[in-house]
Amino acid sequence: MEVPKRLPIGPSAPVASRTPSDTDPLPRATRSGRADSTDGPLLTVRGPLSVDLEVPESLKEASRSTAVVALLAGEALTKRFAGVTAVSNISFEIAEGEILGLIGPNGAGKSTLFALLSGMLAPTSGRIVFKGTNVTRWAPHRRCHHGLVQTFQLAQAFPDLTVEQNVRVGALFGAGRRRKGERSVLTVDEVLEMTDLADRRSARSNELTLAGRKRLEVARALAASPQLLLLDEVMAGLNPAELAEIVEIIRRIHARGITLLVTEHVVESLFQLIDRVLVLHHGQLLFTGDVRAASQDPAVVEAYLGRADAAAAASA
Repeated sequence: MEVPKRLPIGPSAPVASRTPSDTDPLPRATRSGRADSTDGPLLTVRGPLSVDLEVPESLKEASRSTAVVALLAGEALTKRFAGVTAVSNISFEIAEGEILGLIGPNGAGKSTLFALLSGMLAPTSGRIVFKGTNVTRWAPHRRCHHGLVQTFQLAQAFPDLTVEQNVRVGALFGAGRRRKGERSVLTVDEVLEMTDLADRRSARSNELTLAGRKRLEVARALAASPQLLLLDEVMAGLNPAELAEIVEIIRRIHARGITLLVTEHVVESLFQLIDRVLVLHHGQLLFTGDVRAASQDPAVVEAYLGRADAAAAASA
């Protein structure tokens, strides 16, 4: 049986003629196979084709810390209602700091997917991982306290409270229930300024226009100090001037380091904000990738326009 030879790692030179010194780039190994307290990696030679490299734990830990982990990952998400499959085997990731778009025709499964992510619905199968934690069975309020917050298509603020009071409710429910110092929290005044509601802070929420109620819905969610904010059709029903205002508000939110998943039917405005998009159709993930590629993808065009219209558009 061949006895393993243990050699020092250093500049190329005949091993037998060198004595390890303090100038060696890496320390020598001891005969026992273990390094001294000041030793580095250990090289064991077991023959001409077998080399084992023992890496110190400090280097392993450094390597693990540099790995890129998605802020949120949906893994094979499926949701069935009796015999109807609303969402089927959808997998995707959202990187921290990203604005990801979610589009699709009516009935594509966008709202169902949002409800799964926020905890309003439980998936039939699949997992949701947020900040490295499996939150699939967490209740909505627990996800909110953890930094995953959703707005809703139908804005429903407390009608008898002022705009400022509505925003304070969001602040108390979200940031007030998390550990102090876990993450910087926007003040109520900052939220009102960011959403262009500062001059309406004393008005009752039922006195606001549709655009104002949409902004208040965003403000209440923003006051909860989200790390990932799910915006569900905040542009629906707005005129061009109001659309430009909400696009600018979303940009301000993103500039504060908040990650966003935005679903919209107003794709022209949405595409001003995002670089990457998910396209759903009949509950399945039809496309994921660059927005320019999505606008030219035949399957995406057909899903929005129908087969005949898509063919006509392609030949135009």
